[in-house]
Amino acid sequence: MRKGTALGFGLALALLCSSSLYAQDINDLLLYSHNNPAATARSVGVGGAMGAIGGDFSTLSTNPAGLGFYRSSELAGTLNLGVHIGTETYRKQTYATPSFNADLGGLALVLNFGKREKQEGLIDFNFGIAYNQLANYDYSYTAHATNEEHSYLDALTKEAQTLRLLPSTFDRNDVFSAYNWFMIAARKAYLIEPVNTHGKPWEGKTGETFDHFRTVLEPGEIVDQKQVNSTTGHLGEVDFSIAMNFSNRLFLGVTLGVQELYRSWVMKHTEVSTFTPSPASTLDNFVLQQQAKEEGMGVNLKVGTVLRANDYLRFGLAFHTPTVLSVETSFRVQADAYFKSGTPRCYFETPKGANKYTFYEPFRALGSVGLFLGSHGFLSADYVFSYTPLTRFADVSVYSNDNEVLQNDTKPTHEVRAGVEFLLLPFVFRAGGGYRTSPYSAKLYEPYGDSWYATAGFGMAFDGFYFDVAYRHSYQSGEGVLYKYADIAATSERKTFEGLLLSTIGFRF
Repeated sequence: MRKGTALGFGLALALLCSSSLYAQDINDLLLYSHNNPAATARSVGVGGAMGAIGGDFSTLSTNPAGLGFYRSSELAGTLNLGVHIGTETYRKQTYATPSFNADLGGLALVLNFGKREKQEGLIDFNFGIAYNQLANYDYSYTAHATNEEHSYLDALTKEAQTLRLLPSTFDRNDVFSAYNWFMIAARKAYLIEPVNTHGKPWEGKTGETFDHFRTVLEPGEIVDQKQVNSTTGHLGEVDFSIAMNFSNRLFLGVTLGVQELYRSWVMKHTEVSTFTPSPASTLDNFVLQQQAKEEGMGVNLKVGTVLRANDYLRFGLAFHTPTVLSVETSFRVQADAYFKSGTPRCYFETPKGANKYTFYEPFRALGSVGLFLGSHGFLSADYVFSYTPLTRFADVSVYSNDNEVLQNDTKPTHEVRAGVEFLLLPFVFRAGGGYRTSPYSAKLYEPYGDSWYATAGFGMAFDGFYFDVAYRHSYQSGEGVLYKYADIAATSERKTFEGLLLSTIGFRF
C-alpha cells in the first residue's frame, strides 16, 4: 500500500468504488483512458508497434496515416480468445481466479482509390471504416482470509459515527441521495444497531436518548471474510478514416473515432462468524453486494503522418484529442443477514440508482520509427505519451474535488512498444513486447499499476488472401481495497496475468 492519502470526496471514491454514491470514481476514468488494443493479429504480433509501418487496419485507431500504405482494397476481421487470471493476496492468503472470453477484436473495410501509373503527387487516396477493440473488461478477483482485527461493519459503523447520524436519518426520504448505500443497507438489515446512553439497544421509547451506533458483532468476534469482484465488458471504437499517399514519401491520415463502452460488475462481500467469545453474539453471517453497470458513447479525433525517408527508414507521428465520453450508470445494493436467534434472516435491497456523467480522456501523442530490412521484414518501435492529469469529469460543480485529485495526484504515462517482422514468404514470423507506466502518484492507492507484455505471431500471405495468428502474454501489478474508512482498512495486493490468442483473416481485392 502506498503511503499517504489525498483529501476530499474524490479520493474517498477512489479508495472504495463499491461504497460510492454514484458507483463510479476516478479509477473508472483511468481504466477507460488507458487501453490495450487487440485489433489484428499482425499488430499484436509485433507488440503493437505499427505507427510507422502502416498497411494494417489497427493503425486507424493509432496513427491513421498508416491507412495510406494500402495499395489495394481489403476486407478483414479478427477473433479473440482470452484468459484472465486475477491473483489477489489478502492477509497473506492468495487466491487465483480465472476468467475466459471470446469476442470480436476487429473488423474493417478499406477502399483504395489509387493511380498506379503515377509516381509523384497524390498517388493513393484511401477510405477506411473499422471496428477496433481497445480494451476487454472480463476479469475476476477473489480475496479470502480470516480477520481478527475488524469487519466491514466496523468501517460502516465508524462512518455513521463520524457523520453523527441518528436512527431517524435512515428513515428519511433523502437518505439515498446523501449517504453511503452500503451503510444504509447494513442498518436496514439490522447489521448496525443503535445504542442508548445506558449501553442498551435503543428502541425509541419516550425519554430514551440515543448515544451511538455499534455493530451486531461482539468485541473479539472473529470473522471469515470473502470478497469476489467480477467484471465483464469492453471498450470498442468505430473509426472513420481517410489517408493520402504523396509520392510514396509522405503519408497523411485523419480518423474520427466513435467509442462504445459497456461494463458491468458485481461485488459480493461475505463474512461468517467463526469465533464468538460472548454468548450474546447473535450473528451467523452476512452478505453485502453491489451490482452496477455503465454504458457510454464517446468521440475523438486523430491525425497522423508517416515520412518515408528512404527505402529503409520511416518516421511516424500522431496526435489524439481527448475523447469526450458520456456515460450512464445504474446500480443497486443488497444486504442479507442471518442470525442465530430472533429473526433468522433480515434482507434489504436498495432502489435502483442511476447517474449520468461526462468525462474527458487524456490527450495522447505517438512517435514511431520503422527500420526495413529490404524485402526480409522490419524492426519497429513506438512511444506513446498520455497526459493523464487532463482526465476529468465535465461537470465541475459536482466533481470539483475529483478533478483536483486527477490533476494534482496523477501523472502522465509513458508506453514503449517494439517489434520485429521477418518474411520467408509465404510465411511471416513476428515477435514484440511493451511496457506502460502507472498513472498513479504516491498519494493514491494503485489498482492499475505498471504493465508489461510479450508477443509472438505467425502468418501466411498469398495473392489476395492472408491469415495471421498471434499470442500476447500480459502482466500488471496493482492494489485492491475491500473496504476502508478512516483508520479501518482492508487492503490487498493484486497481480494480473492475461493470455490472448488472436486470429485475423483478410481478403485483398
